[in-house]
Amino acid sequence: MEGSDPSLPGNSPLSLTLLLRFTDSREASRVFEALKVDDDGFVNTRLEDDTIRADFLRSNPLSIKRAVDDYLACAVAAEGALRH
Repeated sequence: MEGSDPSLPGNSPLSLTLLLRFTDSREASRVFEALKVDDDGFVNTRLEDDTIRADFLRSNPLSIKRAVDDYLACAVAAEGALRH
């Protein structure tokens, strides 16, 4: 398939959307800036007011789980750093 991602074999990759809501858009923006640097093809992160939207596209359930686990660990670390 032309233009397809070789890491996604077959015609049915898995997608998952994660929404992280914050108390206000300022806090969301600060966490977003920390997470955005990791958008290296495994996730597409967008800021929508007080919410961070992360869209994942992977080839299998284990791969998507690992990507989400890594992303959430980074989100927790970023949010914790803002509170200190």
